[in-house]
Amino acid sequence: MPNNLQGLVPTIFAQGLKALRSNCVMPSLVNSDFGTEVKEKGDTIQVPVPSMVPVQDVVPGPVAPDPQGVSPGKVSIPLNNWKEAPFYLTEKELAQIVDGVVPIQLSSAIESLATTINASILNCYKGVYGFVGTPGTTPFASDLSASTQARKVLGIQKAPTQNRRIVLSPDGEANALGLPQFTNAMAAADDGVIREGIIGRKLGFDWAMDQQIPTHNAGSITGTVTVSGAQQPGNGSMDGGATGVITLATAAGAAINLVQGDILTYAGDKQTYVVLSPVSAGGSSTVTVNTAPALRVPKSGGEVVQVAAPHVVNLAFHRDAFAFASRQLGNESLTKEVDETFQVADPVSGLTLRLSYREEFHRTRLAFDSLWGVGLVRPELGVRIAG
Repeated sequence: MPNNLQGLVPTIFAQGLKALRSNCVMPSLVNSDFGTEVKEKGDTIQVPVPSMVPVQDVVPGPVAPDPQGVSPGKVSIPLNNWKEAPFYLTEKELAQIVDGVVPIQLSSAIESLATTINASILNCYKGVYGFVGTPGTTPFASDLSASTQARKVLGIQKAPTQNRRIVLSPDGEANALGLPQFTNAMAAADDGVIREGIIGRKLGFDWAMDQQIPTHNAGSITGTVTVSGAQQPGNGSMDGGATGVITLATAAGAAINLVQGDILTYAGDKQTYVVLSPVSAGGSSTVTVNTAPALRVPKSGGEVVQVAAPHVVNLAFHRDAFAFASRQLGNESLTKEVDETFQVADPVSGLTLRLSYREEFHRTRLAFDSLWGVGLVRPELGVRIAG
């Protein structure tokens, strides 16, 4: 190992954290849990989530009643993602770091890891059933109705009013930045949009842009598909209505091909439902679909079923809708070569990042890696803003 390599590690790591923070938007916006205890892939982290606090009558007495059920709930998040981004530096490139030059491989490696982590959180959208907007039409082209409708749905779904976020695609943000409600400093109460192009906190949301906002490639319904027979609210639910089932019927010549994350609507029902697992059926048949939530409105049978078209998944959500957990890895080498390691739990990004390095023949192998897990823990706290 070059004598000065250990001295360069903090500089390399600092540059890595800088790139990580600029490319990893979602961990800082969701319920993040990071710590210094050592874990391995497959371990489970218990992430606390708020629980409902019951109101009870006050009855004077010698002993205060036991506050049953007021402790925070916990959700298990498996640490099932362990990824690394390796790269090599030559002796010349190491020398350039001393002079303040950041090698392009370093930035590229950490950006690759950051985008992978970020995408893992965004891909949890497939369980979000709140839905506003028009598929195929970028929101905020002329007004703020998409955000006010998202706010309405979050209110109906009883999301807390604090810690709400809106994360938009570049196209969605570009439209929003052009709205006079944001660009007019007097109307917006600050000039941040004019100076920095940052919307900030407006209309009860913290606004952000994410280049990795996903597009949902929806399944399809061909011909006429209807609800099959009478079905009651909570049909098939084993979890208090969080999820349930519905039986659908296809007409002759019709077909249904649904994928996880599809949004279903039923005639006469304002609630939107998300498909939890793929399902297909041909004409003149019945099929059972797993959805979230369970039915909220009774069905008499014959209600027409529709599936939302493919759409860009802009998101409005409360922080506790998604959970992200990251932990340190052990330093034991699993190869014949001995790697030196350096790792930090970063409170800004919410990530625990490790840098491993090893001297080879006239070059040094370095790798950033991270252990993390994600989950959609409270789907009722999220809404898709279709684009």
